Amino acid sequence: MANCVIELKLYTEKWQEDVLAHVFRCSERMYNTLVRHALLKLSEMECDFHYQRLLVDYRRLSSMDTLSKDESKKLKEVTNKLKELRLKYELSEYQFHSYIVKMKNESFGGVIDINTAQKIASAVWKSVSDYLFGNGKYVHFKKRGTLSSIEGKSNKSGIIFKSKDNVLQFKGMKIPIKVRKNDNYAKAMLEHRICYCRIVRKPFKNGYKYLVQLILEGEPVKVPEIGKGNVGIDQGPSTIAAVGDSSALLKAHGITNTKTFRDYNKEINKYAKQLERSLRINNPSNYNGDGTIKKGIKKWIRSKCYYKTLFKLKDAYRRKTAFIQQEHNKTANQILKIGDRFITEPMNWKALQKRSKKTERSDKASTVIKNGDIKTIHKYKRKKRYGKSLNNHSPGYLQKRIVTKLAQNDKKLEFVQLSTYRASQYNPDTNTYEKSGLNDRAKTINGQLIQRDLLSAYLQQNPNSDLSEIDIENVKCNLEHFIKLHNKCINAFNDIRNLPSCMGLKAFTH
Repeated sequence: MANCVIELKLYTEKWQEDVLAHVFRCSERMYNTLVRHALLKLSEMECDFHYQRLLVDYRRLSSMDTLSKDESKKLKEVTNKLKELRLKYELSEYQFHSYIVKMKNESFGGVIDINTAQKIASAVWKSVSDYLFGNGKYVHFKKRGTLSSIEGKSNKSGIIFKSKDNVLQFKGMKIPIKVRKNDNYAKAMLEHRICYCRIVRKPFKNGYKYLVQLILEGEPVKVPEIGKGNVGIDQGPSTIAAVGDSSALLKAHGITNTKTFRDYNKEINKYAKQLERSLRINNPSNYNGDGTIKKGIKKWIRSKCYYKTLFKLKDAYRRKTAFIQQEHNKTANQILKIGDRFITEPMNWKALQKRSKKTERSDKASTVIKNGDIKTIHKYKRKKRYGKSLNNHSPGYLQKRIVTKLAQNDKKLEFVQLSTYRASQYNPDTNTYEKSGLNDRAKTINGQLIQRDLLSAYLQQNPNSDLSEIDIENVKCNLEHFIKLHNKCINAFNDIRNLPSCMGLKAFTH
């Protein structure tokens, strides 16, 4: 059964904040101690010659397209032997549970309950299992002060929330929450059965504040509204376009009329520079004459002013994240109102943030002056891709929210076959596929200028039955109706400020 989450502020007293801070410090140490134990066991297992031979056989057999009966039997045997070897080196979730319970009883008695300790072990196991079976490359330690939450297994012991009294019980403390009289959503959500509770700490300017996340059984009270008809979605690193039967939508991520992500970036840069200056002033012996940091082990002195500025920096990051998430939720709700079948291209956001490996020169010649001589050269192309844009706009989070909200309506986000569909290259005027540069933000269709992202979304709205190609007949039949929706959408931008140049709206200004 599906679960949902509601987050509520805890009204803590100073002594309760001190207790919670101690619990988080100890939980962080337990996490890192278990990571150290896991890394040691992983190292021992990977040095085992028997494990290395089995792993070679497993990779060879699992990479084969088709397996014979004997090969399938062999693969099963190898998998079982690998599992036995992993259990021998104490690398399983339940063995981690046993290890952390022993650690809790010997070194952290009375700090947290057994269920909360085992959830910490489960978090470490997730990291180890990603390394062993998934795409994980490393098992990381928690940097000091970065553990953001602790949670229990049920609402019966450890971390307990009493709905009748609106009180969180933990370690003998009773911490209240407040529900406003007109907050009908929170009141309705609190009627759900509570599966378990999670205590979260978030940085504010004056230090950490504590919240409780209640994991509830069932769907949220307010399910987003959903329309009718096909909806094509074209999402980029910084913008999203959606076209349905009744309306079209074009939005830039993290930008409103009154505030943008850039406002938060200014604060972040300001406080980051203050921290750097503070470190340099208090630790002159740790820097070389040219300003670079000396190699080797160093002792860093951090002043009280440094920590005050650090929390201001963390607060700026928190507010930026909350702003972008809020805007993405609004955008997801707007898209869901357009239709009931949603089609888009698959996007690999991880690949977009990586730097290019190729070293290439630009085709365009540039003139430079060197030692008084004028020379014509071809500059190297930049290897940067979209890492900064992805950090500022979080397009992957928006897609995740759309998928989650669709699941609440028993719907799925459908993906076209990228290799054959090529929505961004198709031209309905010439019925051909034409490659265009990233700077070409508009195309001329039926003698009218059409925004490129909206056109791609319209083409994805009209797929064939197996989502492999564009349904050209539907595209041509509904083209005039799409142009009307397009013009209405573009005209709505006349009163909106702060729009990025990548939207290509300058071509439509008169």
